[in-house]
Amino acid sequence: MTEEGPPPGEWHDIKSLHFKLFYYKVLPCTKAWSHDWQHCPYTHPNDKARRRSPLHHSYSADMCPAMLQNGTCPKGVNCNLAHNLFEYHLHPDRYKTKMCPAGYAAAAGAAGAAN
Repeated sequence: MTEEGPPPGEWHDIKSLHFKLFYYKVLPCTKAWSHDWQHCPYTHPNDKARRRSPLHHSYSADMCPAMLQNGTCPKGVNCNLAHNLFEYHLHPDRYKTKMCPAGYAAAAGAAGAAN
């Protein structure tokens, strides 16, 4: 999966909402040393957290039934539905659109809900 990065010369703060919605687990990691993939905001080879960018792929915030049932989708990247939990929870139509039931007691934004 190849994704275009931010426009040339444009730097994105990895803690910003814009980065989280459009580049988190989309852009490939360029670190040449061993590190914890779970805490890295970039994607890695064979990373199950990899997702399609909503900027380049038009898919909704609804889960693909084929992916849920079979773990694969015959439409592949051309499917108009979310293919994994990262695409589902980090979709701009879903991410931080509802208040977290745990409120401020929850880790800030850990589940994709507003605190």
